[in-house]
Amino acid sequence: MKKIAFCSPLLPKKTGIAAFNHLFIQQLIKQDKFQFDIYDTDPQQSNKFQQSYQARDIRQLINNPQARKQYHQFIYHFGNNARFHYPTLRLLRQQPGIVVLHDTVMYHLMVGQNEGELSLAGLWLSLQHNNTLINSHNSKQQLQHIINSSPDKNPVYYPYPQRFPLLKEILNGALSVVVHSQTAVANILKQGYAGQLQVIKLPYHRDQNTKQAITATSADNNVKEYIRSELKPITDKKLKRLIARQLLQQSRNKKQGKTIITNLGFAGSTKRIDVIKKAIYCLPQTLKDKIILLIIGEGH
Repeated sequence: MKKIAFCSPLLPKKTGIAAFNHLFIQQLIKQDKFQFDIYDTDPQQSNKFQQSYQARDIRQLINNPQARKQYHQFIYHFGNNARFHYPTLRLLRQQPGIVVLHDTVMYHLMVGQNEGELSLAGLWLSLQHNNTLINSHNSKQQLQHIINSSPDKNPVYYPYPQRFPLLKEILNGALSVVVHSQTAVANILKQGYAGQLQVIKLPYHRDQNTKQAITATSADNNVKEYIRSELKPITDKKLKRLIARQLLQQSRNKKQGKTIITNLGFAGSTKRIDVIKKAIYCLPQTLKDKIILLIIGEGH
C-alpha cells in the first residue's frame, strides 16, 4: 500500500483549516488504497484532543531526509498564518508535493517566519522570489515601501498585503495545486503558475448534534448546512444555539435587503477586520444601515 504524508495544522489549534481537515482526515483514513500518515507540530496535543487518527511530528520529516523516502506523495495545506503553517513551508522547501491553498495571499506567512513574529529576512527572501512577478521595482525598494507604509514601521501590520501575494515560493514547490474557488484560480494564474490546477469546492458537513440548534423555519437549506458545517468543532451547546440563532437572523436580514459581512474562525490581525470596520465607517449612513458585520472567533 502506498503511503502519503498529509501535512496540516490539526485540532485543537484554533484555525478553520484544522477544523476542516479534522473532518477530511476521518474520511481519508476509511479508504483502503493508500495509507495516510498525518503530520503537524505538537502531535501529542492533537492526539490528546482527538482519537480518530494518530498525529505525527512534522519535524521528523523536516530534519530527516531518509524519513521522507517512505512516502509516495506529500499533501500540504496552506493558510497565511505563520504560527500554524511555517513548519509546512519548511518541509515544502525540501520536498515538493500537492499543495492545497486555502488562501492566495501568503504575505503574513512570509513576514512571520520567526515563529509567527516579524522576520525581515523571511520577507526579504520572499520578495526576491516574487520580484519579477510583482512589479518592476527591486526587492530593496519593495521592502522599504512596505516598512514606510506600515504602522510603527512594522511590516506585520502592512495595510495592503494583497499587493504582495508572495506565492511564488509555494507554487515553485507544488507538483499540483488545489483551490476552492475560481477566484483563487485567477489569482494563482496572475502569478504565472503553469502547472496542474484544480478547483474542489468545500463540502458541507451534516452534523446531527446541531439539529436542535436550528429551529427557525425561514432559513433556507444552504444556511442550515452552513451552520452545521461551521459549528461542528464547537462543543458548548449553548454557544452553538447562540451562533445558530445569530446566523439564522442574518438569513432573515438578507431577505430584507441587508448586506451581511461575516468572519468565522480565526479573527486576528491577518483577517484585516480593522480595515473592514474603517471601510464601513466611511460609507454614507443610508448604506451603513443596510450592512451587518458578524464576527465569530478569536485571535490576536
